[in-house]
Amino acid sequence: HDILPGTCIPKAYEYAWNDEVLAQNKFASALESSVGTVIRTMDTRGNGKAIVVYNPIAVSREDVVEAEVAYPEGAPEFIQVYDPNGNEVPSQVLSRTKVSFKLLFLANVPSLGLTCYHVWPSKSESELKNSLIAGSNFLENEFYKVVLNANGDVSSIVDKKLNKEILSSPARLEFQKEHPEYWPAWNMDWKDRKNPPVGTVDGSPKITLAESGPVRISFKVERTARNSVFIQNISLAAGECGKRIVFRNTVDWQSKGVSLKASFPLTASNPVTTY
Repeated sequence: HDILPGTCIPKAYEYAWNDEVLAQNKFASALESSVGTVIRTMDTRGNGKAIVVYNPIAVSREDVVEAEVAYPEGAPEFIQVYDPNGNEVPSQVLSRTKVSFKLLFLANVPSLGLTCYHVWPSKSESELKNSLIAGSNFLENEFYKVVLNANGDVSSIVDKKLNKEILSSPARLEFQKEHPEYWPAWNMDWKDRKNPPVGTVDGSPKITLAESGPVRISFKVERTARNSVFIQNISLAAGECGKRIVFRNTVDWQSKGVSLKASFPLTASNPVTTY
């Protein structure tokens, strides 16, 4: 729910929002407890430390798993991750301490299923090949090449399978003027929707390569505009989950009288939309 700064929330709306959050939290807790009960009955014996991955959706999937593994006796120099058949899967260390690793790895899990992986100590880094390439201003895997411009916006996305450019102009974060006639905490009026954006997130960017490994590569883009701070992590992954480009946004929102829109002008278009 987008609440404009300084806006009071009517009690009926506040109660409905609290009930929704309470229901979501209770469901999440019940799901976590039930999955945990099943996991505790599994045979997870094997070399190294076991990590059980649960897939809560109704299709089989390959995706990136983020986990933290503790080593009270002292963390090894390197680690490798293996699937239930003893095959190594791509893994990547995000951070480490003397007694733990925070890591990524690629997991294949059946629909509504559980799969056990094992993290092994190793004397060297993994030598698995991958398709990820990170340049000074681009990210690339077997499906896409994503290019950033000097403003920190994605200026090009090439679909490598189709050999086509997807964007007709840069993908940007746009400010839309918001002056609804009633209830500005949540109403958006059509008169405002018809107008072009009143600005974009165009502050001088700080662009860093935040992640670079065999599982995921990411740019971190930090900008300030209209008194708000915007941090975007733009990522490409290996494997099947590399078929999507992930934008993770963290916003310290201090902008009044506007909303924020993620705009993706595409080369594919349709003159009629229904929504």
